[in-house]
Amino acid sequence: MALVIVTLTLSISAYTPGANRISGGDIMANGAAPHWGAFACPASIQLGARVELLGDVAERAASMGLPTSGICADRMHRAYSARHLDICIPQDHDGLNNAQRLMWAYQWGRRRGSVRFTIQR
Repeated sequence: MALVIVTLTLSISAYTPGANRISGGDIMANGAAPHWGAFACPASIQLGARVELLGDVAERAASMGLPTSGICADRMHRAYSARHLDICIPQDHDGLNNAQRLMWAYQWGRRRGSVRFTIQR
């Protein structure tokens, strides 16, 4: 197997599966339950690829306590462009309730930044 490294500049937001009717459900595209370190990626990136936020966006995520790396485990809703990444804030993280998880996602907002994907082919 060969490793392919792709770096893209994407719009990055956070989502809270199960917290409301628009943030996704209880199962991600890879069949697993939402978990810390999961990302919803563009369809052009294969599920299972390693995800790493880079530069300023990684520093901001780390300062907020959000993951800066993980795996591509979910897909973006088709209403969003192929230039978008979502950070998963799962229900079982640190005992946060839905309102707290939503506030965390809103505080992150939408940021533009570089993301490195490591893909096995």
